[in-house]
Amino acid sequence: MAQPRSEHTHARPRTRSRTNWIYWTLIAVLLAAVLIGTIWVPIYNRTTPTLGSFPFFYWYQLLWVPIVALVSWCAYALSRRAQRGTRPTPNGPPPAPGTPLSAPTATEPPRRGPAEPGPGQQPPAATEPPPLPKRQIPPRPEEN
Repeated sequence: MAQPRSEHTHARPRTRSRTNWIYWTLIAVLLAAVLIGTIWVPIYNRTTPTLGSFPFFYWYQLLWVPIVALVSWCAYALSRRAQRGTRPTPNGPPPAPGTPLSAPTATEPPRRGPAEPGPGQQPPAATEPPPLPKRQIPPRPEEN
């Protein structure tokens, strides 16, 4: 009988450091600031000050477009940095250079698409769809 594991198979690694927590908190604060600045309407629900002929509502929203792009890129870069070194390899260490990759075993049947026949079966005959009925044109009334 197999002994149960003390850890779940899909558990997150326990080697988290304080810096990862700081990174994720910073990411959350950055994205929350962008979200509040663009969605909370009382901030920009006015027409003054105008920029040229644009009311404040329009140029404030347009100002956020490059800011959101820049903050999103920074959050992505911070998330990549936070994840560095915490991911376990999915199938163990990579194979040594020069080691041939394993071939599929003979006991595993090859995969077939839905239209392929099984072994010893005849392929289905190619059948054409039936022709569409011809449109009946009503006769024209006779002209006098």
